[in-house]
Amino acid sequence: MFLDNDPSKSSCNLEIRLVYPVASKKMNIDTLTNLWTSCIFGQSNTGISLQQAAKSYIDTYFQRYRQDARNFRENRFDKDPLTALTDSSYFTSEEEADEPRSEFYSYYETLTDTVTYNQNDLISLQVRSVSNKGGSESYETFRNFVIDLKTGNILSEKDIFIEGYEPQLRRIIINKLLKQNGVNDISELEQLGYFGVNEIVPNRNFLIDAKGITFIFNKGEYSAYLISAPVIFIPYEEIRHLLRENTTVWKLAEI
Repeated sequence: MFLDNDPSKSSCNLEIRLVYPVASKKMNIDTLTNLWTSCIFGQSNTGISLQQAAKSYIDTYFQRYRQDARNFRENRFDKDPLTALTDSSYFTSEEEADEPRSEFYSYYETLTDTVTYNQNDLISLQVRSVSNKGGSESYETFRNFVIDLKTGNILSEKDIFIEGYEPQLRRIIINKLLKQNGVNDISELEQLGYFGVNEIVPNRNFLIDAKGITFIFNKGEYSAYLISAPVIFIPYEEIRHLLRENTTVWKLAEI
């Protein structure tokens, strides 16, 4: 979408590529699709079709881009004295002084989803977003959901783990981080760009499969943006004592 529908002006680009359920033997398809839509586009979109939710997301994205571009125009001289003095760097020519240069003010976003596991009455769904709001750096986020087809609910950590699981799971996660990075203590992790590791907690952002649980900590949670998002896989044998008995995950761990 070009500002003012003019191809010579700055633009934003939004690409949405989704897989979604069209049939289910385990769960009512309308209920499953409704859950799917809320996972991808947020709970505020519950009760509408996936296509309607996508349309609303697109409209909101374009609206925010137009507003941000308007704010950029209005405030471009208010940043600091140096910006005002070198303002020509923001524009392509005097004739285009009302428009920011595309390399300074073009947005893009890609939104995709992946089914990482679909067995034993569980679906693990990962939603990935890559966005850029001008500049050289893009921001990548992962949102993970596990749908229990028997209950029709999205699993929480409390559905999986026994009460008081956090301290033990924290130690396991820290040890995994140390091993992945080839270091012996937290101070060495901090030198690599991690922070707040002593206070790290399970973040409810996990996937389930036949072998274990995978936590993903997005950039900026406990690590600098230049570091790839930490992915912590924990096999069931290491956390079986923390699993709540007679749950779908507990039974999966016993297989």
